[in-house]
Amino acid sequence: IALSVVACGAAMAAVVGLWPFVFGPRRRISPVCLAKQSFPFYAAALANVGISRLDYLVVGLFTTPSSLAAYYVARRIADYLRQLDAAVLEAITPKLSEQRKRSRDEIEKVFVRCTRYLLLGLLPIHVGLAATAHTVIRLYAGDNYPTASAILALLTAACLLQTVFGLLRANICLLYTSPSP
Repeated sequence: IALSVVACGAAMAAVVGLWPFVFGPRRRISPVCLAKQSFPFYAAALANVGISRLDYLVVGLFTTPSSLAAYYVARRIADYLRQLDAAVLEAITPKLSEQRKRSRDEIEKVFVRCTRYLLLGLLPIHVGLAATAHTVIRLYAGDNYPTASAILALLTAACLLQTVFGLLRANICLLYTSPSP
């Protein structure tokens, strides 16, 4: 009951807050102007969809449909791992950016510490998933995809590398945008 009261209160606050924007005086925008202004956003969204599905296209072009299905199953599991890695990076990056006003040596010490904790926390998860890939695939998709375990092991290694390089990229951006002492 309390949750529904909070939800109703939030909805009413949103209606009251957005009332002038939704029902206020309207400006007419020509379709050409609208298309010109919205094109970059739609182009970026379409490019993102295309890039995220490009690996399926490449695997489908150069392998058999059963290999593509095995890759799809392994990629779905690896996507969960990639989301965990992204959440950890999102937690570490603000800690690095707090060090921006410090000297380069202190930034490097914090980076080494963050990298150490990142590897100590995520390496067992990645290695454990790679080692038990066959069992995880069987639990997730049944016995229909025996080749997906090798694909999942490779994808978990790629996820770990992507996370480490993401942290490295954040540190490089921090070092080169921080003021010199």
